[in-house]
Amino acid sequence: MFEVRARKFEDGVAIYCNDKGQAIGPKKTRNELTRFLGTIAHDYNWAPLTYTNWQKVPDKDKIWEYVNRSLLSVCTYEKRLNSRLDNVPEDHFKLLLKYWASTPTKNAKNRQQQDNMHTCGPVAFAMISDEMFQQDGEVPFKRKLFERTRS
Repeated sequence: MFEVRARKFEDGVAIYCNDKGQAIGPKKTRNELTRFLGTIAHDYNWAPLTYTNWQKVPDKDKIWEYVNRSLLSVCTYEKRLNSRLDNVPEDHFKLLLKYWASTPTKNAKNRQQQDNMHTCGPVAFAMISDEMFQQDGEVPFKRKLFERTRS
């Protein structure tokens, strides 16, 4: 992960997300992000082993700032704006950039209010859905997928 931590601000790379905010590409950059986040999660200074529940890990804002500084905010506003896909209206993209620049405290508060969190860990729902399809021979209904990811 040296290449991520040593990356200059000007050498930032874009990470594209699907409509659910999940990183989907480019593949190399997505994999870098995943591995980088893994190094943070495995670092005792960021996520002490005494916490078995992510919701109870302290200083998540500091973790987010570090990730933002090291990887996600490597682009300037102008550079991000220029990386907009052609099928995304510019005014929509500007709103998205504004949202990305905001602090994550609002999302953290919303997550704390949830009482039905999924239990599938880092496995993507798409992977679980495909596994269910392979087992049952039919695409699972959303309810079935919901039940599978909460048990």
